[in-house]
Amino acid sequence: MRVIVLLIMLSLWIMLRFFLKTKLQISKKNGGYKHERKEFAVLFYVVIAVGALVPLIYPTVNFFLLFPFIGVLVNLLFSVEQWIYKRDSKRHLFYLFDAAHWLVFGMTAFLFFA
Repeated sequence: MRVIVLLIMLSLWIMLRFFLKTKLQISKKNGGYKHERKEFAVLFYVVIAVGALVPLIYPTVNFFLLFPFIGVLVNLLFSVEQWIYKRDSKRHLFYLFDAAHWLVFGMTAFLFFA
């Protein structure tokens, strides 16, 4: 049952992302993410480092439940950065959609796997 829920969420995410890309005519990314400002890059690495260190500091934390919420923070950070510096490219909508997906995924993981 759990695997079926995860597969449904993954397929919905892929279909909705494709629909968003075609509807808003958002261009495809070229590889990985490139930060526009050094401050956002530092903030990104701080979020990743804190997320990686939390299970080491608190061994009872389930990383599977923590990971989606790190994804929400990272995608919100990307969205804000894209909205500030490249608003006309509409890529910030992709990152907002991904943040919402990670939030729903995290809540589903908490409900089904906690």
